[in-house]
Amino acid sequence: MHRPARSAGRGLSSARRWKRTGEKAASAIPKEHLNGTEIIAGRIAGYLKDYDVDIIEVIGYTDEQPLAGLPSNLDKVVSAVLANEMPISAVQPSDNAGLGLARAIAVTEILRSDSQLAGTTVLPLSAAQLIMPGDVLSDGKQAGSVDTRRRIEIRVCRRQDPVAAERPSARP
Repeated sequence: MHRPARSAGRGLSSARRWKRTGEKAASAIPKEHLNGTEIIAGRIAGYLKDYDVDIIEVIGYTDEQPLAGLPSNLDKVVSAVLANEMPISAVQPSDNAGLGLARAIAVTEILRSDSQLAGTTVLPLSAAQLIMPGDVLSDGKQAGSVDTRRRIEIRVCRRQDPVAAERPSARP
């Protein structure tokens, strides 16, 4: 069955739009969606301490259903959104990579605002539709709306030595 391309959440109720696209700022997310935020932030803070890590990666994923032909403004507004100068609702993605990033930014804003994670670097990333649940690379044949593919993953890691990371590898 063919489904029409979806929009980036336009016309949906605010609660449903947040669930589907991650386009709402933390302050605009309905309270019923934030009930577990403090618990999750506490668990993440525990992992940071237990594993001696200092970076939280928030990865946004999408399904393979294309977005309706809206122009993107990511290049123009993403820095302002990350600096809290604009709300996440100002982001208008035009493809799944942008939609995954918008989801990740929405969660990043929530985590950055939690005092349990103060001083921690939180990085938003997008995997778009490339990676299936279970860390399997997509073959591109799962077209359509697939709820389990529209998700956020949170990973923690240790900051790399920037000098070591920039050194060329030694080759014989």
